[in-house]
Amino acid sequence: MAQSSQKSPSNPGGSMEIEPLDRLARFSWDWAPLLCDPDHGCCDYHRCWSSVRLFQKGGALPAGMEFFTQELSSLVEMGNRRILISGAADTGLMALICTIFKELNATPEIVMVDRCRTTVTQNRVMASYLGLEADIRQADITTFDCDPVNAVIAHSFLGFFPEPARQKVIQTWGRVLSPGGKVLMSTSLAQNENVPYPPYDKNRVVASTPELIEKAKEAGMTGEEAEQLGEIAVAMLQKRQGFDPQLTEKFLAQAFSQAGIELTEVNLKEKERLGPLAAFRLQSDLIKRGEVVGTRKIGIS
Repeated sequence: MAQSSQKSPSNPGGSMEIEPLDRLARFSWDWAPLLCDPDHGCCDYHRCWSSVRLFQKGGALPAGMEFFTQELSSLVEMGNRRILISGAADTGLMALICTIFKELNATPEIVMVDRCRTTVTQNRVMASYLGLEADIRQADITTFDCDPVNAVIAHSFLGFFPEPARQKVIQTWGRVLSPGGKVLMSTSLAQNENVPYPPYDKNRVVASTPELIEKAKEAGMTGEEAEQLGEIAVAMLQKRQGFDPQLTEKFLAQAFSQAGIELTEVNLKEKERLGPLAAFRLQSDLIKRGEVVGTRKIGIS
């Protein structure tokens, strides 16, 4: 596999100082076929996600910067800096957190867990690049344990689990959160759990793929690699990234309560999409991006 370097395009929504996405994208492209577990079926997703972020969105960070800034600022003001990143497609969430903490002139104490070696290794590389001490583990979140954290951050994560496992994930969050600690989520929320998942728009995909391929070539990918990236990105759009049923506010309220967490805020964003590939899906008024806050109840063990 070619080891050509990728040149950095501009990234108005991100920060190359915080996240060297060009190098991290090259790493995942080269190493995901070896690091991803074939039984998980995540290789194509993790192999191209950073490259798609880089070339399609100029390195834009995950949605919710204003929301996460507001919530993390409140935690830092109280002297709380220990954050659990629960699942990650790549290094975008760590970059988001580190960008916010840099503006706050503070250093986060990050714990990060994911079951995939590709994204775990990416985040370890980034932490080393930043000189950041971080506890980054490859593990199953449903059985994960660590010392108490002040906040759990999850982005478009719960939907990747079948319904029975979602409660186990939330139970983990409740178990590791310190009293008064918060779950901070950016996720799609549907009006009801049976809302169909919006299909991709074939016309948009066809129109955008040549540009993606050309940008990949300009950044240093070989022609063969760029064409393969385009094929993988199109294939990603044709399958559901996650499981039914849809997540709803009602489910979160009930599941949080069972884990000793109170659902304290749900803010539905009317005109925002999720993820760098979301622009290629048809919109549904029945599904919106939700910014969710859950607070660990005090006095519950």
